[in-house]
Amino acid sequence: MVVHDKIKILLVDDNRNNLIALESILESEEILLYSVTSGSQALELILEHDFALVLLDVQMPYMDGFETAELMRGSERSKHIPLIFITAISKEQKYVFKGYEAGAVDYLFKPIEPEILKSKVDVFLDLYRQRRIIRQQSIDLAQKINELNNALNELQKKEILLKEKSNDLEKSNKELRDFAFIVSHDLKAPLRGINSLVGWIVNEYRGKLDEQGEEYLSLLQNRANRMYNLIEGVLQYSRVDHIEDIKIEIDLNILVSEIIDLLSPPSHIDVEIVGKLPSIVTERTRITQIFQNLISNAIKYMDKPHGKISISCTENSEFREFHISDNGPGIDKKYFDKIFQIFQTLTSADKLENTGIGLTIVKKIVEYYGGQVRVSSIVGQGSTFTFTLPKGNNVFKPHKSTDVLVATAEQNERW
Repeated sequence: MVVHDKIKILLVDDNRNNLIALESILESEEILLYSVTSGSQALELILEHDFALVLLDVQMPYMDGFETAELMRGSERSKHIPLIFITAISKEQKYVFKGYEAGAVDYLFKPIEPEILKSKVDVFLDLYRQRRIIRQQSIDLAQKINELNNALNELQKKEILLKEKSNDLEKSNKELRDFAFIVSHDLKAPLRGINSLVGWIVNEYRGKLDEQGEEYLSLLQNRANRMYNLIEGVLQYSRVDHIEDIKIEIDLNILVSEIIDLLSPPSHIDVEIVGKLPSIVTERTRITQIFQNLISNAIKYMDKPHGKISISCTENSEFREFHISDNGPGIDKKYFDKIFQIFQTLTSADKLENTGIGLTIVKKIVEYYGGQVRVSSIVGQGSTFTFTLPKGNNVFKPHKSTDVLVATAEQNERW
């Protein structure tokens, strides 16, 4: 329906001159007038058009205005159309009441006063405009509701699909974790055997092999150790989301001091806690893995004759930020993202024993708790690893990780 269509008014009078007079009074660019000379003609037009108002003469042959009005009120299509009677009969109340009983909303007597007629018609035209706007808004609203229902149905379909994919992913992750555990367990046993066998050969044939033979045995032993550590790292990574540990209040000053003692840094490296670390409620295993990996990396890569490593904490209303800083070799900015990827290291594994999994585990645990980890560094001057942990109850609501352990042959190459 177009809101700006002309408004239709039906004029009914058996006298053509009366119709011409009414048309001259009501003529307007906004109004489309229909004129008929009988009630039967009026009823036919009402079935075809949407009229805003009917001006109906009372005294007409064959079917007078009262009969026409009663038939209009009996039809579902026309019973709500406003009806004004125009008559020259007596103004006695009995005739007026009869008109209202027939369904008229107003009563005008001939001769018609043009201003009175126009003012009354304008009232009903305003009502019609409002009804038309409301009707259009109702249509638009119904369309919007239909569109929203369709969108909701699509969302529900996507939610079902997403749930199915989530279930499939969880199943795949479980199978992958189980696979990692089984493979790790099955591979560690023969590696321990190889390592023990190399140790026996070294002890039995010490001094009997030439320098090159002893170097080969040393390389074999180092490679076996590296593979053992790599398998252990993969196993730890696959278990990050599924460590079943009780949440307890942990004084990080005590925990970090214990980790430093366990790592036994060389005498030329000073590791200190700057300021006071907070106490937090979390799982001991996970928080230990974070600090142990970050501090051991700082010790392992230290290239200065006097190494300095500091651990500190700052906080705001939502997060605690932990900083592990060192004056080591630093990291080129182009490697900031890659160092957190699994199996990625900055040095050859032959030069420095490293699995490339430690920082990946740190990132996974921190994100598991809804935090973030990042690095800032200047080559030659040192690095600072910063990770955040949410304060308050957020720490009790770990974020389910959907990481999938994927390693390609290319990733195993040390860049």
